[in-house]
Amino acid sequence: MNWWQGLRLWLDSLARALADPGFLMWLGLVLLLIYWQYRRQAVFQELHLGWAAVSPWRETFDSLLAGLLAGVGGALVLLVLGVSVLDAGILYLWPLALVLMFLHPRYLCFAYAGGLIGLVRLIWGVPEVVSVGPLTALVAVLHGIEAILIWLDGASHPQALYVRTATGQTVGGYLLQRAWPIPMVGMAILFASPADIQELAESIRRIATPDWWPLVSSARQVPAGLQPLVMLVPLVAALGYSDLTVTRPPAEKARRSALHLGFYSLILLVLAVLASRISWMGYLAVVAMPFGHELVILVGQRAETHGRPIYTTTAHRGVGVLEVKPGSPAEAMGLQRGDLIVAANGIPVGDLEELNQALAPWTVGVTLELVRDGRRRVARYAGRVPPLGILTIPEPGAQDIPAVRLPEDTWIDAILRLKRRRR
Repeated sequence: MNWWQGLRLWLDSLARALADPGFLMWLGLVLLLIYWQYRRQAVFQELHLGWAAVSPWRETFDSLLAGLLAGVGGALVLLVLGVSVLDAGILYLWPLALVLMFLHPRYLCFAYAGGLIGLVRLIWGVPEVVSVGPLTALVAVLHGIEAILIWLDGASHPQALYVRTATGQTVGGYLLQRAWPIPMVGMAILFASPADIQELAESIRRIATPDWWPLVSSARQVPAGLQPLVMLVPLVAALGYSDLTVTRPPAEKARRSALHLGFYSLILLVLAVLASRISWMGYLAVVAMPFGHELVILVGQRAETHGRPIYTTTAHRGVGVLEVKPGSPAEAMGLQRGDLIVAANGIPVGDLEELNQALAPWTVGVTLELVRDGRRRVARYAGRVPPLGILTIPEPGAQDIPAVRLPEDTWIDAILRLKRRRR
């Protein structure tokens, strides 16, 4: 294939898509949904922290820029693989995913809609336009894009909150929530008569393709008397990430989640290539889409429920910092998440009450001694305190503060619970 010519054609199609009112309408709708999610984050922080560290408009704009770059990369991967978005069932994935969302928000993911559509196609042969290989490849590439975005952007502005573990302990934690619109241009294979192709001859660009292309082929047969015609069509996808961590810093948690999701994506991609060549591999692919995604979620949840919480002061005397208010004296002093305040103005403090007493009723000029990464540090502020502007890690035995519970609601959890009951 003349890849340079193909790339120029693809970029030209992307430019025309960004000027198309219909495409911009769908992109605007997705952006409104993403803005609504970030707005909910800001309201949550206002209610629970007293301040909002998230700017919904800024976060939506940043997500759009990241999504544009991700869409370019993902679309080029689909083009190299030779995946037709029509054969991948894009016309059916969005409606079904929106319906499944009402059962559970995470079912908006194409892994669940793709598994159902692929299973129906294999068992009943409908919809005829869908092929399991391209369908699995589309789901794989989108999750590969998501893994990269989570690695780069998944830990941006984590929401500090209190979490109640399975043992009843209240600890500090962070909710990671990001969403990205993915505008892209995909390839679609249509069938036309020689006469129709002749009429379109002036607008058709012929590009030579190598023998190995496409890597993921369609199961559809070319109807008698017709010829395949490749078109580039604009489409909009949306990706979201939500996770809760109490055992790792947000950035480390996001990277681990990205690695698990990337591994899942690679497995699906291999299954997509095999399913386009070996028919029975299609059954393995449609099962792997939803259950593999549930397994990724389960691995992340088990790491939290069975790991040791790190945002707790049970092992040390002092006041742990869970979050720092933007523009506050604490931020001016350079306080960070995870710091342990052990003294204020030379007075040792073992808990929040002792810290408040050391600073009450108000103080001008504050010196805090704190521990960060095992090293003792000193932070100073020349202005008036309180308010200091921090959310503290829960103290040992805290039970009367609002807290969320670590989730355990995957299909695999339900199957294991049912199995234990039968025993």
